[in-house]
Order: sequence, then structure tokens, then C-alpha cells
Amino acid sequence: MRISSFSILLLSAHALFAQTPVLFDGGTVNGVSFAAGQPVAPGSIASIFGNSLAASLAQADSVPLSTQMEDVSVTMNGIATPLFFVSPGQINVQVPWNVLSGDTETGTATVVVTRGNSSSAPQSVQIAPVAPAVYTLGSDGVGNAVAVNPEAPSQHPSA
Repeated sequence: MRISSFSILLLSAHALFAQTPVLFDGGTVNGVSFAAGQPVAPGSIASIFGNSLAASLAQADSVPLSTQMEDVSVTMNGIATPLFFVSPGQINVQVPWNVLSGDTETGTATVVVTRGNSSSAPQSVQIAPVAPAVYTLGSDGVGNAVAVNPEAPSQHPSA
């Protein structure tokens, strides 16, 4: 059996472009605090960390948010998840409001990232009714909060 150069090139290209996304253990976290081991809430922003999640950077450019970006999609408990941002190492999503069934307030969601025709192994994340977090000026969760009053001009804390 003879394998042509074209067949080898085709197989190499497929291997290069068909990378399977890998989610880090505990890699789905609150998108504001990035606190490990903490639940996320329906409607909140969550960040998913891993490898080969997307081929390049892309961000949402429309409202309502799309559930597919750069050939990447995410499901939580099988529900398509709105995407804010995708990159090779991080995806930011809005947790679906109906991520838990019926009147269930707490539970576990299974997260799967699909890139092209390849899907990650499922990872679990805890869901709670609320999961508050505050953006801070230092982006580390410590110090002054980033707060906006839409009816007043921008003000900064005085030193």
C-alpha cells in the first residue's frame, strides 16, 4: 500500500487544525473574582480556563450574545451558552438562566467546550442562586471597587 505525499500533507493539516479543547480541573470560575472552588450563578459571567479552547482571540460584537464564536461553542448541562470572549486559554460566558431544571436553586452543571468537530471532556461546576463578586481597581479583588453611577460624571478615589 502506497501513501502519497498529498495524503500525509492532508493528515498533517487535519492534526494541526483539529485540536481538542482541554478544560482545567476546576477551571470554570466566577468571571469577576476568579475564585477557585466557588459556585457560579445563573445569569452571571463565568470564565473557563484550559488549553486549545480557540484558535484565536475574538470578542462579542452584538447583543444578544451569540452562542458560537470563531467555531467555538460552550454548553452547560447541554444548554448553549452565550459567549463574551474566546481565546486559546480562556473563554468568558454568561451562565444560562435555565442552567438548572425546574425550581432547582443549587446543583451541578456539566461544562463542555466544542471547537469545530472536537469537544472537551466534561467538567463540573457548582451552581448557586447567587454568587456575588466585585470588580476592583487593582483587578485582584482587593481595594476600591469599580462602581459606576450612570447619572454622575466619572469620579476616581482621591489618594
